[in-house]
Amino acid sequence: MALLNYSEMKRLLTVVLSLTAIAFSQQIPHFLYITTPILELEGSLAGTLDQNDGQNFKDGSRTEVILAYFEQGQAIELSLRADFDAYLTLYGPQKMVIATNDDAEDSFSSLIVSEISETGRHVIVVSGYSEIDIGNYEITAKSLEIADDGPLTLGSSLKAFLSESDEVDPEGKVVDKFTLELSEATNVNINMNSPLMD
Repeated sequence: MALLNYSEMKRLLTVVLSLTAIAFSQQIPHFLYITTPILELEGSLAGTLDQNDGQNFKDGSRTEVILAYFEQGQAIELSLRADFDAYLTLYGPQKMVIATNDDAEDSFSSLIVSEISETGRHVIVVSGYSEIDIGNYEITAKSLEIADDGPLTLGSSLKAFLSESDEVDPEGKVVDKFTLELSEATNVNINMNSPLMD
C-alpha cells in the first residue's frame, strides 16, 4: 500500500471537506418563522413569487413559505389562485407532507381540502410548477362544516367531508349517509360534485 505524500493528503482533505460542505448545504433549511407571514383561518394573503424567492433545488421552481395554525378535527380548505401555474403543499407540525395539489378543476389554481389530524403550526409552501412560473397569487384558508349523516331538504345544499374516520361500507368504501324525507311522490334531482375526488 503506497503512502500519500503531503501534497496528495492536502488534496484529499480538500475534497473531503468540499463533499461535507455540499452534504450539509442540501439539508432541509430551517425557515425563520419570526419573519414568515401567517395565514389566519377565514383569511387570505396576497403575494408575489419572483426571482428573489428561494429556489427548489429539484426543479428550479421559486417558493414562498406561509405559516398557519390549525386544530385537530378541523376540516380546512386552502385555495391558491395565481396568474401562473401554481403548486401548493401543506406540511403538518411534524414537517410531514399532508397534501399537495397542482391543478384544481383543470386550471392554474391549486386547492387542498384536508381534515387536520394534529393541532399545531402548519407550513404552507406556495411554488410554481417550474422555474418559469412566477407572478402574483392569493391564498385563502376556510373552515369547512363537516356534515355527518344529516338530513337533506329540498332546494338546499350542504358541504360534507369524507375522511378516514367515516363509516366504511361492506365494499370497503368510506361513506357519509344523509336522509331526505318527502311527504308525497316527487321527482328529485340530487347533484354531488367535488374538485378533488371522483
